[in-house]
Amino acid sequence: MYDANSTVLTPVSSVPKLRDRFAHHVSLVLSPPIAMMAAAFLTHGSVEAAGGWWAPFVFCAGAIFVPMALLVYWVRRGVISDLDVGRREQRTRPFAAALIGATAGAAALWLLEAPSPLVRFALAYVLVTAVLFLVSLRWKISVHGAAIASLSVVLSQQWGMRAELAVLLVVLVAWARVRLERHTVAQTVAGALLGTAAYLLV
Repeated sequence: MYDANSTVLTPVSSVPKLRDRFAHHVSLVLSPPIAMMAAAFLTHGSVEAAGGWWAPFVFCAGAIFVPMALLVYWVRRGVISDLDVGRREQRTRPFAAALIGATAGAAALWLLEAPSPLVRFALAYVLVTAVLFLVSLRWKISVHGAAIASLSVVLSQQWGMRAELAVLLVVLVAWARVRLERHTVAQTVAGALLGTAAYLLV
């Protein structure tokens, strides 16, 4: 069976599958750990920083690598159902680990006198993680939305990306999460607004 309104002979049954695969890849490639690691290194790369690239590695170790390793461990033990932590009631433990790790990473940057833009970035990360943690106690807000919005702010404010392209990036990830039925539109919008507001503020 083919779509009569299309000039291309594409099976109707394959369209949802293609869209789902594309949404899955978008969600994976622009996942929160990848987006926030990119944002950390881009923030560091936007300034003339003495001492090399140790600073973003230190922050990512505490804020991303250790919490992700714990998440993988909990998934393998069956404590958490999946790496996306799709069930809201399972989010308390990984969010607590992420908040502790982010706070430790930000404190390490401050004590080691890392470049101030990266320290501010780390403080914004802590703020976003704390709010996500608190909101998730009652509602399933989108971490993908918050992460990609944070990255978009870094790209537009520090690297000169045009605002409409930054917004398009956020919309693409939001569409993917809704398409995969991981979040509602409201949850993705709330996450994106949180990420945007925190990084613009800090």
